[in-house]
Amino acid sequence: MVPDRSAGREAILKGDFHISDADPEALIDRDLSEWDILYAEGRDSTFHMKDSKFGFGYYTIGAMIMRNLQPTLRRLFDHLGLVSPDVLEQADVKVHRRIDATHRKIWEFNGKWGRWVLIILATLASLATLISPIGLDAVWLRMIILFPGIPAMFFLLSVVNPWNSNMRNQYMASSIDEHAIDEEHNRILVLVGEVHREAVGTHLRDLGWEVDSRPTESRAGRVVGRAHRFVSDILSSSGKSHMSRDN
Repeated sequence: MVPDRSAGREAILKGDFHISDADPEALIDRDLSEWDILYAEGRDSTFHMKDSKFGFGYYTIGAMIMRNLQPTLRRLFDHLGLVSPDVLEQADVKVHRRIDATHRKIWEFNGKWGRWVLIILATLASLATLISPIGLDAVWLRMIILFPGIPAMFFLLSVVNPWNSNMRNQYMASSIDEHAIDEEHNRILVLVGEVHREAVGTHLRDLGWEVDSRPTESRAGRVVGRAHRFVSDILSSSGKSHMSRDN
């Protein structure tokens, strides 16, 4: 069956800086009855460990640390009055949070050389922490840096980096489009990281969506997004030039 990508499919795409509720609040500040669904950046929480190697195992350790750390910090900030409860859970619209690739795919998206760079950086950081004679004399501080610090940073850099952004952007757009077709959704709201916003919007337009793309409310987020896209474009152009020379 050929997917229906006829005219009339609308999307509001909002960039999110992930450190406050300003962006999701701005996205749902409208008559939600006019919209079929809200897609938010997120992925299946399952880790597929079959035939995995050391790199993905270390990635998984970092991911488990962050999975437990994020709700703990949110409860703390909520108790201090710094954040409000999850605004998307309170929104009067259906929310789908699994548009991103699986953990295993995200790790593979980094490519062979990208994965080796991440592993080498983690190894060097661990060795530096162990042998550094300055500022790390306290055993407890060394332990915090070694675990959970370095594994958590390893995970974050594996997920958000210029090497894998292009594939993640395309994957998220395709995931949104396929789910919307299956569920017959024609008017959608989309919340993705600011670093992904422009590319996801471009891919959705290529798939036949009329996209209203809106940047994050955070000034720092907009700066980070532009810097990330700049580096991603350079790496993408470099990769294409290498491929053309090889051909």
